[in-house]
Amino acid sequence: MNSGEDPLTVSLYQMDIDRTVFLLRSYLRTRLQKIEKFMFHIQKTADLWSRLSRKEQKFAKRSIKDMEKHLDQSVLSKLPDWYKSHLKQSGTSEEDDMVTEPKLDAFVICRSRKFLGGLPVDDRQAEHGQFVNTQLMNENEKLKAILLNYGMIGEEEK
Repeated sequence: MNSGEDPLTVSLYQMDIDRTVFLLRSYLRTRLQKIEKFMFHIQKTADLWSRLSRKEQKFAKRSIKDMEKHLDQSVLSKLPDWYKSHLKQSGTSEEDDMVTEPKLDAFVICRSRKFLGGLPVDDRQAEHGQFVNTQLMNENEKLKAILLNYGMIGEEEK
């Protein structure tokens, strides 16, 4: 109490700083895990690649190089030439069928920056123009969070 600060106030500020640091580290750890999991998909999709920072691109390139080296040394070098691709199951495959892609039909929790109005629950309802009025917000209120199918989010909102 020499500096005139209440120890409880200092403790509360420190707890808030620790919580914020924890959330940031958790976010960055999750982001790097997703980059590592979908690195080949991100690399072949120019739009996704451009969303990464320079350091994330460097991380992804290094991860891709390490994974290719590991696969070559442990498995692919022992297989016939026809099966030595880390992207394709065999030489006859026309597309990269071994590349893990994110599931875009999974449910996500998200927050909107603007009023959404009614939302379709699934593709069939969207095709027939049937929308559920979420009653979660109006034009003057902010949405806290909503659980919905990721595929229902339009490209302009992503």
